[in-house]
Amino acid sequence: MSRAVFLDRDGVINATLWNSTEEKWDSPYTLEDFQLLPGTAQAIRSMNELGYLTVVISNQPGVAKGKCSPQFLDALDRKMLLDLAREDARLDAIYYCLHHPDAQVESLRVACGCRKPKPDLLLRAACLLRAASSVLHVACVEPGPALDQVRLVDLERP
Repeated sequence: MSRAVFLDRDGVINATLWNSTEEKWDSPYTLEDFQLLPGTAQAIRSMNELGYLTVVISNQPGVAKGKCSPQFLDALDRKMLLDLAREDARLDAIYYCLHHPDAQVESLRVACGCRKPKPDLLLRAACLLRAASSVLHVACVEPGPALDQVRLVDLERP
């Protein structure tokens, strides 16, 4: 039986940054701005030690909005994995929804089923990971300096 923990990225694993132009909390768009939140690596390591698959499920529309390239997103993932590995923590998978209804990149301007809070990305990840019927989904609903809400979702294997 596999058990999995699904985590959002921005505001849960790493710090968000205030975007004064858009007047909202946003993803880091430089490698230097990417910082793990205090205690994140230790929490993920604890999940690893308990035998949970630890998976990122996150809306990342920066590519769609022209704020970053797919190559930058890959580089940011490598930095995140390296920063976690330095503290003996690991992620087993990373799944992103790159779509946004107001995207500048036409191919990503989609009203999709994988953009949270819709469940398609989570369900696809659970199916691909062959996770058990009881899955814990941890999500930060409003990015910011603290977790605003934790949701528990029980999924049945498709």
